[in-house]
Amino acid sequence: MKNNHLRRLHKRNKQQFKSITLKVDDKGVNLDYFRMIHGVDFHYGGKGLVLDKKFEFTATWTEGGVTKQKRLTGEVGYTYDGCSIPKFARKFIGKPLSPQFMLPSLGHDLATEDKVDHFVESMILYKLLHYQKGRMDISWLVERLMYIAVYAWSVVS
Repeated sequence: MKNNHLRRLHKRNKQQFKSITLKVDDKGVNLDYFRMIHGVDFHYGGKGLVLDKKFEFTATWTEGGVTKQKRLTGEVGYTYDGCSIPKFARKFIGKPLSPQFMLPSLGHDLATEDKVDHFVESMILYKLLHYQKGRMDISWLVERLMYIAVYAWSVVS
């Protein structure tokens, strides 16, 4: 029953997201416990967040019965701007550079730059938000709203 609404959204595409894994400096990390730390994993630069370590995500999904996999890498020095949250929504969602959004927005930005299918890029953000939710005060509503906004934007853009 869990995530039925997500399954219905992608039923017509015959796609099912399987997993996402992360390596930091070529070492596997447990996403259930991982959190990006300022001064260790990244620092603030003039145009956003700058990685101080190499981050490598591997996304796995099925499409038409075929398992596919994509590796997305952010090298040391990679700069990204955090989440693109409209000003009117920041009061109830959060700020673009809030700690709870750093890892999900990194995964999403790497997927977008690599021109990954919009279903996969949206699910990368959703799954990473879900992993961060337990430790980083992300409500069920914020998690869903961000996923829907990203998915809708990727479809129309």
